[in-house]
Amino acid sequence: MKTERILANGSKNCSYVCGQCYSRLYTQREGSPTINLRAGTLDDTGRIRPVAQIWTSSAQAWAVVEADGILSYSEQPPDFGPLIEAWKAAR
Repeated sequence: MKTERILANGSKNCSYVCGQCYSRLYTQREGSPTINLRAGTLDDTGRIRPVAQIWTSSAQAWAVVEADGILSYSEQPPDFGPLIEAWKAAR
């Protein structure tokens, strides 16, 4: 199931949710080739290692990862370049 939201800059953000439980599975901005997949939707997450965390300013203290090598952003990153490069290096 698809839901849409118009962002402050006028672009469209599409979320895809489970039709049974309405959990968000992934999101994608209109015109972007990148999707933001929720790791909790995967059957086996044993190989997944985070490279970044965003919106830590509104996260619960127990949810913020304090580890070397993980990029951390208090809000939306102004530039996703470093995050994308870290993800590519971790693959």
